[in-house]
Amino acid sequence: MATCFLVGGVIGSVFAGFIEYTTLRSSSILILFGVGLIEETTKLIFPVIMFIRGRYRSEADGLLFGVSCGMGFAALETMGYGLVSLLQTQGNIGTLQEVLLIRGLLSPVGHAAWTGLVCAVLWRQREKTGKILRPVVFSVFLLAVVLHALWDISGTSSNVTVNYLGYSAVGVVSLTLLILRLRDARKVSMAAKLPSVPPLG
Repeated sequence: MATCFLVGGVIGSVFAGFIEYTTLRSSSILILFGVGLIEETTKLIFPVIMFIRGRYRSEADGLLFGVSCGMGFAALETMGYGLVSLLQTQGNIGTLQEVLLIRGLLSPVGHAAWTGLVCAVLWRQREKTGKILRPVVFSVFLLAVVLHALWDISGTSSNVTVNYLGYSAVGVVSLTLLILRLRDARKVSMAAKLPSVPPLG
């Protein structure tokens, strides 16, 4: 998990930053969907490497790797936003602390939840069917992209109340979906640990 947090976060941040810098030049709604697609894709690079290696095969493993990688990405992104705010305000520590606090509190229902959700479903499909290129995997990935884009769109309003209402709505949906996957993963893990009972007679 620590490796996923550090290495996955760095890989995702570097690739996302490079692609966004070279391809995205505006902040239109369509571009924000592009940002969601790029970041949700790059965050999966290291978890997919773990997936291909196949050492950890349960849905719970995938969920943990996804959440760890998402948090690593969010931590580095938050540091970047903090540095930008510090430079723009000419060293205002109060603004820096506000940015770090708000983004730190929101990260678990943002990047961590989206990547954790996709990885949980990816691992689940292999665990259940032995196949990974299933429609449900692509559907959940697209859902993560849409949630990411809606989150970014919420932040474009000049009204702070609208910002936080949007963040809250997307956050509740994201966290609820992640919790549902976590419950299913726990059920499967507990069932796997129960000893098999031979039939009577």
